[in-house]
Order: sequence, then structure tokens, then C-alpha cells
Amino acid sequence: MLWLIFHVGSERFAIRSDRVDKVLPTVELHRTALSPQGLAGAFSFHGAVTPVIDLAQWLLGSKTPLRLSSRIILIPLDADPNGPKFGLLAERVVELRSLDPGLANGSGTMTWS
Repeated sequence: MLWLIFHVGSERFAIRSDRVDKVLPTVELHRTALSPQGLAGAFSFHGAVTPVIDLAQWLLGSKTPLRLSSRIILIPLDADPNGPKFGLLAERVVELRSLDPGLANGSGTMTWS
């Protein structure tokens, strides 16, 4: 099984590639004044408002550094591939790797140091 590897701070995470719709470069995000911590903002993806969660801000309290390897990982909200999506902003999203599915935590994600 292929997993998409990314980083949040010094930790590595992985998400099953079949749960990912697309990996996009960072784009300008629009944020409202009352957005909760962790919500980086939203952008229009094929005409739909798509919220983006900043994983570093949500998990560590500091924003994801915007680097060449920072990406928005688009995840479908349900089984419909044409349905609504949300984005995860992460850094060093650069690798697909075959990993042992026994390492997953049941949610389709894993982390390790």
C-alpha cells in the first residue's frame, strides 16, 4: 500500500494515498476574522469553497512554514470523488512510500519519529 509522507514540525506523518484526492502547491487562502485556530483559510477549488487546516498551527500552535515543499493535501469529505473536499496544509510533502499497513492507527494515518 502506498502512503503519502509529510511533516508537521519534526514529526513525520503518513496518510494512505487512496484517501488523498490531490496534492496542490500552496495558494492564496482567504481567512475570516473569527476563524478558529488551525483553520488556515479557504480557497476556491473548481468553484467550491474548500477549507484548509494548517496542521502545524492545529497541532503545535505555530503556522506551517511556506516552503517549496509545502503543499495542500486535498481529502474528500465522503466517498463521492466529486463531492466536497477539505485541505491539509503541511510541509515537506514530497514522497510516496510503500509501508506496512499494520503500522496504521485505524484511521488511515500513521506517525513515527
